[in-house]
Amino acid sequence: MAPQKTTWTVNEIFRRYGAEFEARHRLNDHERTVIAHLTRCRTEAMGGRLQTCERCGYTRVLYNSCRDRNCPQCQSLAKERWIEAKEAEAFPFPYFHVVFTLPDELTPLVLRNRSFVYNLLFEKVRETLLSAAGEKKYFGAKIGFFAVLHTWGQKLNLHPHLHCVVPGGGWDEGAGKPEEIFTSLAGGFPTFPVFVSHVAAGRLPCGGAESGRK
Repeated sequence: MAPQKTTWTVNEIFRRYGAEFEARHRLNDHERTVIAHLTRCRTEAMGGRLQTCERCGYTRVLYNSCRDRNCPQCQSLAKERWIEAKEAEAFPFPYFHVVFTLPDELTPLVLRNRSFVYNLLFEKVRETLLSAAGEKKYFGAKIGFFAVLHTWGQKLNLHPHLHCVVPGGGWDEGAGKPEEIFTSLAGGFPTFPVFVSHVAAGRLPCGGAESGRK
């Protein structure tokens, strides 16, 4: 028997079970705000406008959207416009999807030092990509890239990682002709530098589980 299709949206799920979810789980202010936005999105609580057909007089109510970046109902058009704009900016060479992930052993430290650890992750990823691209054996050019932080895995477990879009070309200062300024990527990137060394060196504001209880 084929599974039945459902018309439920994430927003509808939160409208039905959001209050129960908040009661059973410990959420921060940002998470509660997002749930409130998704719950109210395109409902009377957001206000709306009337749309009337000039020929037949049919009228319908269109409720306003929440425009929250986490709302799947609001970001479809914005996403397509963003993609078109970025495609227009792209250079004529391949781009690579590179992911940097923290080991699960650092989860207790991440929970107690989120801002510091996330900033440190961005810093070390930047150092890794720029230094590797600058080495002749890997690339030998200056690159630019962008990175997006994801803090949760597919199972909704804490799983901090950075998704990076890395170009297969870069600025070659040694090139003598304009058409040779951009060089193609040859070879991969070296290993992500040791992140745990900052923990051992005591650079984290909170040393771990024990100090987190104080």
